[in-house]
Amino acid sequence: MINQYLCQEQESRGLEALNALEIELDKNTDIYGAGEFDALIGAEPDPQWAANRLYRQGYQDSFWRLYDEKYGIKLVTEF
Repeated sequence: MINQYLCQEQESRGLEALNALEIELDKNTDIYGAGEFDALIGAEPDPQWAANRLYRQGYQDSFWRLYDEKYGIKLVTEF
């Protein structure tokens, strides 16, 4: 009986941890996407988000992708 209770408690905590991780990943994706969108529309980086690593990464990735497309730059990949 005690083992069953402990097993259920462990499963419950595991599901809560997965849910918290999913929420955090969604938040991070939204921040990255906001940076991509700002670069895509040509807006200046948002000063409120500029210190966030994910926002900066999204902004820079989108900016350089657009720059490469505009000037026809082909990147060489070594895979």
